[in-house]
Amino acid sequence: MSTNEFTTMALTAQAFQLRPQILEPVKMHRALNLRALRGLRIADLVENAPRVTSVPDRVERALTGADGTVYFVPQARIAQRSKATGAPHVFLAKSAGVVTLQVWFDLVRHPSVPSGAQPLPVDNYAVSLVPASGSPIAFTRCDDLPAGDQADTVVSRLYCEVVVDPNTVVPMLEALGTRLRVEADVHYTTQDGSSAPPPTQTPPIRRRIDTAAIPKATIRPAAAFRDLAAVRINPDVTKLIAASVVAGATPAQPEAPWRSHTARLSLGAADNSGVAACFPRDVMNNRAIYSQVTSGFGSEPWSDWVDSPNGQFLDSPIPDQFYILPDEYRLAFNAETGRPAMMVLLVPPKRAAGEQGPTSFGADYTLRTRFSIVPWVNPERRERLRAEITRQTGVPYPDLLVGGMREATCRLSSVFHDLGPTVVGGDTSVDARGFDLVLDCTSEFYTALTHLLVTEGLDAEVTVALVSDPDRPRTAKVGIELRLDRPATDVLSATLVPAAPADEESVPPPPTLRVSNPLPYAVTVARTVASLLVTDAELPSPIGAVRATAEPSSFTLPAADGAPSTLDIALTPAPTDQPAIYGSVGVSFAGIAVDIDPQQVLAAAYDTGTTGSVSSSVDVICYQLAHPEVIPATLTGLFGLEVELRRSDGAQPVTVFLTTDQPQLTAQVSFGLSDIAAGMKPEQPTFQWRRRNMSGSGTGEWSDWATITGRQLFVAPTGM
Repeated sequence: MSTNEFTTMALTAQAFQLRPQILEPVKMHRALNLRALRGLRIADLVENAPRVTSVPDRVERALTGADGTVYFVPQARIAQRSKATGAPHVFLAKSAGVVTLQVWFDLVRHPSVPSGAQPLPVDNYAVSLVPASGSPIAFTRCDDLPAGDQADTVVSRLYCEVVVDPNTVVPMLEALGTRLRVEADVHYTTQDGSSAPPPTQTPPIRRRIDTAAIPKATIRPAAAFRDLAAVRINPDVTKLIAASVVAGATPAQPEAPWRSHTARLSLGAADNSGVAACFPRDVMNNRAIYSQVTSGFGSEPWSDWVDSPNGQFLDSPIPDQFYILPDEYRLAFNAETGRPAMMVLLVPPKRAAGEQGPTSFGADYTLRTRFSIVPWVNPERRERLRAEITRQTGVPYPDLLVGGMREATCRLSSVFHDLGPTVVGGDTSVDARGFDLVLDCTSEFYTALTHLLVTEGLDAEVTVALVSDPDRPRTAKVGIELRLDRPATDVLSATLVPAAPADEESVPPPPTLRVSNPLPYAVTVARTVASLLVTDAELPSPIGAVRATAEPSSFTLPAADGAPSTLDIALTPAPTDQPAIYGSVGVSFAGIAVDIDPQQVLAAAYDTGTTGSVSSSVDVICYQLAHPEVIPATLTGLFGLEVELRRSDGAQPVTVFLTTDQPQLTAQVSFGLSDIAAGMKPEQPTFQWRRRNMSGSGTGEWSDWATITGRQLFVAPTGM
């Protein structure tokens, strides 16, 4: 496989799913493998292993190279999940009932090795969890990965995993004496016999020059020579000096050959005892390791909330995830209709058994209004907070979730209490990650509510109890903004677009992101914030991130018409010292505005709402059919009437058939929410009606629609 194939991101990709409050990274299907790429690099280094003057045997020893370069054997050290907390990067992940032990190692330069030293090539890693007593557990996967966004002392990273039985591995990880043994092949080149002292050249044998043989005319006092450049050696002296050197003092020896070698070494502690792997749960930093496999997790905090200029955050039990708090709660979108999730139900009063008489809508009926509420995080603040977390923890691309909350309650502003609303289940716990706010409204409050929903919004508040030390409880208050024109705006989805095939020598094109708008409203984006992530499909976390420029960054997507509207965005990574291998994209859209007409949303809530069993019974009576003798001769053959009743223009009519055998019937005329909102009352309904004759010769023409108020309708045949 060519390098271009590895660096090209334009491969088959799947759409991401949105949490209500956070835009997830756009993940690709398996497109590249960082372990394989790292293996190609190591294979090249192994083939040309460095020449050293001694045999490597331990991690704390520096080795001198033949060219003067200093080399060393990398030491395996358990990586930190966060440099802010120092928690070990060890995790028991549970998925589909299978538990996997995951461990990240940093391969580092030992402190005793001087800076600037170069690592010897290492491969064929083998890692095992060794208890103080009992059988070890060998890891089935050991991926040698690039260092990514790590300190200069980190040479590379090692990701290891193995499927385990939690009943076995949890006690092992908490026991004293448990260690992780890391072994690997270290490659180097030495010269045959390099353990002996290096050979030395025998100096030439010289003999004393007989100055008596030199003519006196050539010997002068040193003071006579003003300048060395003026010295001219007499030919007799030259002859004597040349004769004084014995030319063949020691014959030149051929250079000993250099040979490549492999040493199987332990990369843990300097004493080869391995890496300590005892993680008791009573230590706060270790609690997150067991969050998915031990019952009762969460009774004690696994980390502390951190305050920053861009908001609070808390390490999640899941590696590289962090809990944050929302800016406010907003109305969600209905997944089926694409409209803000508001539903209205007319609830009739409860009446005692046998109670008679009409009821008044204003006094007895209530409008149960349901809103689906989700937390909303300001995208601009979210990206600033993500950068802040990266600076504090060293995590390349933190995954931010709304969470870290034990319980939450919702309360309306006290100014509405006099209008009579009731929060169904009020002052009880709600899910802080999203919940339904249900209000039983009087007619007065519902009128006020509909006005607020299309203007300044309904004022409410969620009080959240945060995960914290019981001795130091921590709470937060988050406002609710209920406005039909300002719902939660995390509505767009995106996929990576496959690129057209290209020659191996050509430069791969920038990755293309296809953004989709599924809503029946136009959506405008002020700015696109994207990061290309160094990862592959097999890694649980990225090891690096590079900010990318989106073109276009701001845009408007028209309303969906049957199918979502789409737009392609080109992502250009920022220049780096070494080209990175990108396996996914993290993207956020800031300054989103949804073009919503709140009055239309309110009307749609009426149309899709229901009045349940609210209807009026109307008695339809025909005196002539009850007394056929009064029917005139012009209507001979008349045996019945067809009557239609409807609430208003365009409403579905109710049909009643009256005959001489059944001249009186009771019809049920149901009421919709729009009828109630228009002022209609079930106890004194106003409706439209028409009729036509039925006779043996056929059915007559319909009469014009007429309007009547009341619960009795007297009709007569057409023509009377």
